[in-house]
Parts: sequence; structure tokens; C-alpha cells
Amino acid sequence: MATFHMSELLKTMVLEYLQVPSTEEPKPALCIETEPSWMDAFVTYLQSEVLPNDELEARPVKRQASRYLLYEGKLYRWSFISPLLRCLCPLEADYAMREVHKGICGNHLGGRALAHKILRQGYYCPTLQKDALDFIQKYDRC
Repeated sequence: MATFHMSELLKTMVLEYLQVPSTEEPKPALCIETEPSWMDAFVTYLQSEVLPNDELEARPVKRQASRYLLYEGKLYRWSFISPLLRCLCPLEADYAMREVHKGICGNHLGGRALAHKILRQGYYCPTLQKDALDFIQKYDRC
């Protein structure tokens, strides 16, 4: 008799009509403010062509802006290694280093190898090499 009840359960189908299609983009629930990073001057210049007030900060931004691209709100850097490298803020760079070093694709690399692996994955941060060396010295417990 138990098999009879199971076969009856398998023949039923629950159908639910959605009022809103499930393929719509989710609306952001919370805007998180981040601390200023090296990318802010480039993003501002590429969006509205406004340079920083300080001449020492404005000169490198204007000179290097041709190497960067703003696409869908994200900053990318033109590269010889790959078509575009996604620019990372310091928090994202730290997460990428932890994930590559200890995560599913990690094999506990040294500092330089860790930085090169992150670059090959398509990410960029101007202080990536130094940050990777500091990360290995600070967090490596292998």
C-alpha cells in the first residue's frame, strides 16, 4: 500500500503562477559606501572629464586615462595579456588574493606567482605585486 501512495504523489504536479516574471533584474536593496580608492579619479575623469584639483594628482590621471575604459559602471584596463583587465579596489584585491591562494583554485603560491595568477584571471590593481608579497608574509600559514 505504501507504493500505491508514492505513485499517487509522483503523479501530482504543483503549479504556481507568478505575478512578476522571475527573469527580471533584481533591484539593489542596499547601497554600500566604500572608502576612496585609486580608481575614483579615473572613474570621475572617464564619466565627466573632471580632473582632481591637485595638479600632482591630475597629471597622471590625464596621462594614463587612455589605458582605462568604463563599461557598465566598472573600470577596466587595456592590456597586452588579455583584451581587458577588470580593475579591483583594495577590498576586492584582498578577496581575490585570498580566493586564489586558499580557495578552490588555490595551491598556496608565493607572492609573485600569486600576483601573476590574478593577472592571468583578468584582474588588475596597480599595487598587486606588493600587496601579494605582503599578503603571503602576513597570512601564509602553510
